[in-house]
Amino acid sequence: MKEKHIVDILESAPLASLDESQLRVIRTHVESCVACARAYRAAQLSNLLIKERAAESVEPSAEALQNLGHLRLESIAIDGNPLKDIKAMTRVTLVMKDGVTYDGAFGRNER
Repeated sequence: MKEKHIVDILESAPLASLDESQLRVIRTHVESCVACARAYRAAQLSNLLIKERAAESVEPSAEALQNLGHLRLESIAIDGNPLKDIKAMTRVTLVMKDGVTYDGAFGRNER
């Protein structure tokens, strides 16, 4: 492990997903490698921030909720990635308009 730095391990998976043997290798290696020790501390901080964000909840204000009531939300679901294949935009699988969900292209077959 002396020749291979733990940065590769830390970049390949989130810290929380590593098993105990991988963590033991990391902890042993950071004692002798300053760069890897910094990477490990950064991964620990990142892991803490992710946990903290996951625990946060945001409550909208009464004014925000009132404003949301005036919105008319519309959504579509398409089959494919239009960034890679523009023809995917012709494969509409679902349309939602004014809270009503429709199957298929152009909103046919109301559910």
